[in-house]
Amino acid sequence: VIDSTAPTAVLDAPDSIAFGAPLQLSGARSSDTVGRIVQYVWTHTQGSGSGMLLNQPLVTDTSSLLVPQPAGNPLAVGRHIFRLAVGDDSGNQSKAIERPVVVLDTAAPTAVLEAPKQVMQIQPFQLSGARSSDVGGRVRLFHWTRISGTPDGPMPLGQPVVTDANVFTVAQSLTSYLGVGRHVFRLVVVDDSNNQSRPAEFPVEITAPL
Repeated sequence: VIDSTAPTAVLDAPDSIAFGAPLQLSGARSSDTVGRIVQYVWTHTQGSGSGMLLNQPLVTDTSSLLVPQPAGNPLAVGRHIFRLAVGDDSGNQSKAIERPVVVLDTAAPTAVLEAPKQVMQIQPFQLSGARSSDVGGRVRLFHWTRISGTPDGPMPLGQPVVTDANVFTVAQSLTSYLGVGRHVFRLVVVDDSNNQSRPAEFPVEITAPL
């Protein structure tokens, strides 16, 4: 009896995973009515990252595949599509089946706040969040707050200012300036998946004009 019946590929995968998490693909539910499945052909057809070259089939004789994610090249945040075709022991090939997997950015970004340690009263100065970072995407918003110091002057105490720029100017002038003494500033950043960082703080000493 000649087996001319194509096997059936079934690809199981999670709907979504966290960025950097392992991704296991399974073809264990694939079937063949007459013989047995001896070949699994896996293809990453959409998305970036991982050790699987896009649209380059990876052939195994096992029914599961841990998608390789080399250090520095994990599956990127966003939608990926994987394809599976199987072959049986008579050389018959199945139709290919595809499954989407969404990689979610669940990692909080890291806020880094830099500023001058000492500034003269009436002199404008900058707070910088330029060294803030996010492993899964990009930093999108910067929340700047003055959390301690005298109540007078620009940037009212406890009132966050939100920008999409990574620097913020504390606009001291002859008519609006911070009181002499120690002022503490806080930065919280938000990434493009709406994950929020822990706060970073930096003290600035305001000195009287010469």
